[in-house]
Amino acid sequence: MATYILTVSRKQSSSIEPQTTENVETIRSGGTVPDAWDVHGSLVEGGIVPGDRGYLLVQGTDERGIVASATFTEEPEYGPSWRESDEGALAERRFARLLWDAIVDMDQRLPIEDLVRELPEKFVSPRQSGTRLGEANARRLEELWSEHLRGLTMGSSTEAPAPTPPTSGQGFQQDAALRREIEDLAQQRLTDHFVAQGWEVADRRVGHPYDAIAMRDGEVCYLEAKGTTSSGESVLVTRNEVAFAAANPRQCVMGIVANIEVVDGHVVPHSGDLVIYDWFGEEEDLEAMQYAYHPHPRDRRS
Repeated sequence: MATYILTVSRKQSSSIEPQTTENVETIRSGGTVPDAWDVHGSLVEGGIVPGDRGYLLVQGTDERGIVASATFTEEPEYGPSWRESDEGALAERRFARLLWDAIVDMDQRLPIEDLVRELPEKFVSPRQSGTRLGEANARRLEELWSEHLRGLTMGSSTEAPAPTPPTSGQGFQQDAALRREIEDLAQQRLTDHFVAQGWEVADRRVGHPYDAIAMRDGEVCYLEAKGTTSSGESVLVTRNEVAFAAANPRQCVMGIVANIEVVDGHVVPHSGDLVIYDWFGEEEDLEAMQYAYHPHPRDRRS
């Protein structure tokens, strides 16, 4: 899975697609917005494939930043452009179909200054739509965007105050370094479990909708690791993780390490309890937030 920065300039238009009131309301009600995005002139080698991610960066103004995210559903194809050629006829351009899964207003944008400061690799504003990010930047951008959206949901002044996250949930960790420690501990515990059972395990956290792949005697298993300081009755999952699990039935496993202990801002090594579930991405086990996955006792492995 690759990640691309899509760009649009406010110098070209005072209104930004897909940032319309109708689309924003569709997203807020839990829906997605289908669209086709012009990626002509970019991706000379390779290209967008279904499942890739896109983040919309507004430029051409002092208030620049990310205002939307999407998953591509088709490879780019040629179609008529809204721009006219010198002869007046519509020119052919490359478009990629996608589904917007998050759209916010400009005053709720993820500022470009945050990208410059937080992304591990140097970030320079792209000049064309469809610029591919490196793996480290792609991973960090996904984290920043998820944190940003969560903060908007919890701090909204137009809706009832968001409830305090229950102790049974994954919890909202504000410290990025601590979150990474928790993720690393969960990943290592799940990996160790499968290695002890004779599987070969490879880390796939960057660029894939699962955390690792395990192989044994021709059998393949996709692993998703979740860590939490709570009791683990629910954990957050992304749309891509849900879609991948649903498309690969009986090949996906989720390992939840609950009750992880934290002392002085750091994870206590070897703390927490690992429970492993067959992970199907079924709607009945999901709650629309980001998604919250409630593991069912029937799926617990002995």
